[in-house]
Amino acid sequence: MAQVDIGTGLTLGFAPSFTDTPGAAVYELLSLNWTGISRGEVESTHMGTTASPATFGGKTHLPTDIVNAGTIEVEGHFNPDITPPIEQAKTAAVITWPTGDIWTGSAIVTDFSFGVPLEDKMPFTCTMQMNSGVTIS
Repeated sequence: MAQVDIGTGLTLGFAPSFTDTPGAAVYELLSLNWTGISRGEVESTHMGTTASPATFGGKTHLPTDIVNAGTIEVEGHFNPDITPPIEQAKTAAVITWPTGDIWTGSAIVTDFSFGVPLEDKMPFTCTMQMNSGVTIS
């Protein structure tokens, strides 16, 4: 039977770029979307490659060794006391899942936007490109 988890309790912290406490949660999050985890492939078809007439497709491929760790987009409550991290050098993004698992990787903030509506919460959106590998502990 598959396990289903609830996202409540997830935190995202940064170390040490714009918080004094490494790995401390910086913003109250409403959602986290991680997309673009991908791996390349190299076509390995050659003059001697054959295909059975009973099948379709005969090209062959090899996976590349390097995986793109993807892009993370988070939404949450904007905190005007914290300088948006768009000009920071790459930083360690520390995601603590509700299960207690921790994923850590180097990240570069590529986009940060926020809104200030009348009589409502101030939302923000932050996009980070993961840079190099992600460690799971």
